[in-house]
Amino acid sequence: MFFFELVDKKIKEYIKTKQCIEDEEIYCQAVLEVFNNLMETSCLDINEKDEDGKTILMCLVEVGNIDYVKLLVEAGADVNAVDGGYDFALQIATRMAWQEAFDYLAPLTSPELREISEKSLPKWFIYHQKKNNYAVEAFVDDAFFGNINVVSNAISQGIDVNAISSNGEAALHKAIRNNQLSVVRILLEAGANPNLKEESIQGYTPLMIALNSAKISHEIFQALLEAGADINSSSSQGETVLMLAVFKLNTKAVRQLLELGADFNAKDENNFTALAVAEELSKQGFWDDTKLSEIIQLLESYGAMEN
Repeated sequence: MFFFELVDKKIKEYIKTKQCIEDEEIYCQAVLEVFNNLMETSCLDINEKDEDGKTILMCLVEVGNIDYVKLLVEAGADVNAVDGGYDFALQIATRMAWQEAFDYLAPLTSPELREISEKSLPKWFIYHQKKNNYAVEAFVDDAFFGNINVVSNAISQGIDVNAISSNGEAALHKAIRNNQLSVVRILLEAGANPNLKEESIQGYTPLMIALNSAKISHEIFQALLEAGADINSSSSQGETVLMLAVFKLNTKAVRQLLELGADFNAKDENNFTALAVAEELSKQGFWDDTKLSEIIQLLESYGAMEN
C-alpha cells in the first residue's frame, strides 16, 4: 500500500503545518502530490489498492484530475476494479456529476458496471445542481439557525421559498427541525408549502417533521395546521401524521388530529393503522403505559378498531 501510505503521511503533514484549511482540499492536494512524485520516480503500481480495495484510479477520479485519470488508464489501470463498498471509477465520476470523466470512462467500463452508473446518473446531477445553488443552500442554513433578517431579505429578493437544498430539505423543514417558530411563520407567510415533503427515504411532511423533532413546538404544529397542512398526509412508507403522533406518544397531537377529522383507518405499507401502532407499542412493554392507554382509549372513542 505504498501510494496510500504516502497519501496518509502527506495528509498528516498538511494538517500539522496547516497548509490547507478544508479536509477535502487536504485530501486532494495529498493525492495529487503523491501521484505526481511517484510518476516521476517510476515507482507507481498503477493497480495498487488499499485495504478496502480502493484503487489509485478511484482516488484520481475523486480529486477531479482528468489528465491524471487518462494517464493512469492509458498505462493500464483497471477501470473495472470494484472496492469493498462496490464502488468503482465510473460510479465515482457519476456521484460527482463529472461529465468529462464519465464520458471518458464509460466506453472503457464493463456493460454491467456502466448500467449501474447510468441508472444513478440523473440523481447525482440533480444533487450537484442543487449543491451548486449557493443562494438556496445559504437560505436553508439561515432558516435552520434562525437568522430572521437574512431570511427575510432573501425572500424580499425573490428566492424560491420552496427550493430544496442538496440535503433534500427546504427552508421550512430546516426551520421546523431547529424549533425556529419565527422563521416558520415568516416562511409560511411568504408562501412556503406546508405539505412539501422532504426528499429523503422517510419523505416526511412538515407536520411529521414537527412531531418527530426532539424539541417539538406545539406552536409550530399549530402554525402549520393554520397554514393548511394536510392532517392525512403520509410518509414514503405510508406512515400518517396520526400514526407518528401515536408513535411519539404525543397525546395532545393525537387528540387534536382526531378532533380535526384525521383518518384513523389509514394503513401504512405494513398494514398498520394508528391503533395497531399503539397496540404494538403496548405489547413491547417498555413504553409509557399510561400515555399508551390514554391514546388507545382516544382512538377507540372515535371508532378505531383492530385490523
